[in-house]
Amino acid sequence: MQFSATLGHEWVAALGVMGALFAGMAGGAAWLAPRAERSAHAGRWFAGLEIIIGLWGLLLAWALPAVLPMVSPWLGGQPQPWAHAALAIGLPLLLMLPSTVAMGATWPALSRATQAGHGAMGWLYAAHTAGALLGLLASVFMLVPAWGLQRSALVIALLNVLCAIAALVLTSRSASAPDDRRDAVPVGDSPRTGLLALGVMGLLGIGYETLCIRMLSQVGENTVYSYAVMVGVFLLGTAVGALPQLQRISAGVWILVTGAAVAGGSATLWWADDLAGGLGGEVVVALCALLVPAMAMGGTFTAMCRWALRHGTTLGHALAVNMVGAALAPALVGVVCLPLLGPGSTCCVLVVGYGLLALSFARHDQAGSRVPWLAVALVSVAIVADPLLAPLRHIDVAPGGQVLRHIDGPMAAVSVTQDEEGVLRLRINNRVQEGSSAASPVEARLALLPLMLHPHPQRALFLGWGTGYTARVAALDNTLQVQAVELLPEVINASALFDAVPQFPATRAKVQVVQADARRFALASEQRYDLIVADLFHPARSGAGSLYTVEHYRALRSRLAPGGVVCQWLALYQMELGTLRAVTAAFRSVFPDAVVVLASNSLDTPVIGLVARIDAPFERPLVVAQRMASASAGLQQELQRTRLIDAQAVLGSVLGSSSGLQRWLGATAANSDDHPVVTYGAPWDTYRPQTTPAQRLGMVLMQLGEPDARTLQTDLDWDAMASGVVGAPASDDASILAAYIQARNRYLLLGLSRPDLGSSEGREALAKSLQLLLGVSPQFSPAVEALRALRPLATPTVPSPSTP
Repeated sequence: MQFSATLGHEWVAALGVMGALFAGMAGGAAWLAPRAERSAHAGRWFAGLEIIIGLWGLLLAWALPAVLPMVSPWLGGQPQPWAHAALAIGLPLLLMLPSTVAMGATWPALSRATQAGHGAMGWLYAAHTAGALLGLLASVFMLVPAWGLQRSALVIALLNVLCAIAALVLTSRSASAPDDRRDAVPVGDSPRTGLLALGVMGLLGIGYETLCIRMLSQVGENTVYSYAVMVGVFLLGTAVGALPQLQRISAGVWILVTGAAVAGGSATLWWADDLAGGLGGEVVVALCALLVPAMAMGGTFTAMCRWALRHGTTLGHALAVNMVGAALAPALVGVVCLPLLGPGSTCCVLVVGYGLLALSFARHDQAGSRVPWLAVALVSVAIVADPLLAPLRHIDVAPGGQVLRHIDGPMAAVSVTQDEEGVLRLRINNRVQEGSSAASPVEARLALLPLMLHPHPQRALFLGWGTGYTARVAALDNTLQVQAVELLPEVINASALFDAVPQFPATRAKVQVVQADARRFALASEQRYDLIVADLFHPARSGAGSLYTVEHYRALRSRLAPGGVVCQWLALYQMELGTLRAVTAAFRSVFPDAVVVLASNSLDTPVIGLVARIDAPFERPLVVAQRMASASAGLQQELQRTRLIDAQAVLGSVLGSSSGLQRWLGATAANSDDHPVVTYGAPWDTYRPQTTPAQRLGMVLMQLGEPDARTLQTDLDWDAMASGVVGAPASDDASILAAYIQARNRYLLLGLSRPDLGSSEGREALAKSLQLLLGVSPQFSPAVEALRALRPLATPTVPSPSTP
C-alpha cells in the first residue's frame, strides 16, 4: 500500500513489489535456511529471524512515509518502462531485504529446530500457513481499520518478538544434534529433478492464483476485502493440504491431482457470476475456484519437499527454488498469457503444465504405471477442450446489445458494449462504468462548474479519462491546454470508439492523454495548473482510497498555480456519509477554505464536489458572468445545454460554506495513508448500504444547513474584493446568492418528499410550492422550468422576494 503511492498502481509496480517479496524470501531460503538447518541451535536461528522481521517491519512502517515521496520526482510522472520496472523491483527489494530474507528462512529453521530430520515439516508448514492466514484476516478486517498502519505494524512487531521468545523457551528444553543422515539416493536420480519440479510448481500455483484473482475481479466488488478473501482461501487450502495425514500419497500422484483440481477450479470461473453478490458471494466464489486446487498444491509442495530431502537437498533450497517460480508467475500469467491467449486458454495452459510435469516426474517417483497414462489423458483433454470453450469473460450486455471491444489487460478487463438503442458504455471489470455515449449534462458540469470558477485558466489537469467526455468538454475552451491522466492503457484504447459519437465534442486531439498513475503523477510532475479536476473514483475499489488522502491533496496543492482552482468530485450514490466525511476532512485539512458544491439536482445519482481556490478568493458574480460571456461558442452552447445559464446558476451550486463544513465535520478523522479510512470503510457502503442516495442527499442538506449572506461573504472572501469589483456591493451579491441556495435546498427537499403528480390536487400543490420558491429567489430557474412542465400553457409569475 505504501509503495503504491510512489511506484504507482500500474502492473509494473504491482508485480515489482510482489516479485521483490518473493525474491527476497527465495534469497533467505537459499542462503540462511541451510545454515540454520546445519546448526545445532536452529531454535535460536528462528528466534533471531523473527526479531529481525519484527524490528525491520516496524522501522519501515515509520520510515517509508518519509522516504518514498522523495523517490517520485526522480522517477517522474510518466517514467520510461525500463526505469519504472527497475525501480519497481529494486526499491522494494532493497528496502524490504532484511525482513524478506529472514522470512524465507523461518520455516526451515523452525522445522529443523523441532526435529532434526524435518519429521514435523508438514505440521509446521500447515501451522505456518495458517498463521499467515490469521495475520492476513486480522490485519485487513481488524487491525488496520481500527488502528492504522503504523500502530498495526507495532502490534505485529510485538507478535514477532513473542514468537521469538516462545521459540527460545520451547527449543531450549531439548538439544538438537546436527543431522548428517542421508537416505540413499536411487540410481539415476538427482536433486535437480525435484528442484526443477518445485520451481515449475511455484510458477503454476501462483499463476493459477493470479488468474483467479483477475477473473473474480469481474464478478466481485474489487475491494481490499475481496482480495483478502481470495488470498485467504488460497492460504487455507494450502494449509489443509499440507497436513501430514495426507502425505501418504506420492509426489507424482499429488502433481496429477493438482492438475485435475486446477481444471475443476477453472471450470467454476465460467459461472462465477451466478454465485457472486456481496462479500458472502465473494467468499463462495473464492471457495469454489481456489480451495480444492490450493489443498492439492499444499499437498504437492510438502510431498515434493520430502522427496527433495530424501535426495540430498536442504529444505531451504527446495523452498528457494519454489519461490523463484512463484516470483515469475504473476508476470508470465498476468502480462504475457492473459493478454495474448485470453483467460480461457491460460487455464488450459496451466492444466497442461501440471500434466506434463506429472508425466516427466513419473519415472522418478514410485507412483505406479497409471500416472503417465492419466497425465497424457489430462493434457489431451485440456488441449482438445481449449478451442471448444466459450470465451471466459463476464460482461453484462442488454438484450439486443453487443460487445464492441473487450481487452484483457494485466490489471483489468475493459469492455465497450452497445445496446439496442445504440448507446455505448465503457466498463472496467464489468463493474465500474466509466461513462457512456448518452453523456448526461452532469458529466459536462463536472468540467464546466470548476472551469467557470477561474477567471482565465491556461492549463487544466483532469485526473481520470474514462470515455474522455468531461475533458473533451473542457477542451472547448480555445485558450485552455487540457491534460488528462488515466491509469489503464486499455481504457485509453477503448475510448477511441467514442471519438465518432455525435454528442461528444470533437476535441479529442486537443487533449493530451497521459497513461500514468494519478497519485504518482501529482507527486512527480513539475507543471503548475490553473485548474485540477479529480474524477469520480469509486471509493470502494482497491487502490482508489489513496486518491482521497491528505497526502494526495497536498500533492495536488503543490501542482496548483497561484489562484488555481481544485475540485474533487464525489459520487454520493456510491458512499455513505461516514466515507464522505473522511474524504471531506482530508480535503479540508489541506484546503481549509474549501466549499462543497452540488453538480446537479438529481436525487437518484447525486454528485457533490469539494472546491477550493488557493491564494485568491472565489470570484464575485460579475466576474463569473464576464467569464461565461467571453467563453467560446462551443463552451457557451454546453453551458446553455447544462442549464448553467448565468452566474447565479454557477455560484448557486454551493451546498455548504467552509465554516459550515467545519461544524459538520467536527472531530472526524481525515483519510490518510497511515489511517486509510476510505479503503477499509467504503467497501461496507457497497456490501451493506444503510441509506439510499436520495436519503444521503437529504441528510447532507439538513446537516450542513443554509449559509446566510454574511457567512457566504466571509467564507468566499468577498470582503477583500469589495473595493476592487465594479457592480453590486459584496453584501448584495451574498444576499442574492444565499437566497438562491435557500431556494435550491427547498426545491431538493420538495423532491425528496415525493409529491403526488398523479392527481390535479397534487400538481396544484406542487405548483404553489414552486411559486413560493420563486418568491425566495426569482433567479432560481429550475423552479421556473418545473412550473412550465406542470402548466405548459401558462407563464409562471415571479413574485418579489418579499412575497410570503
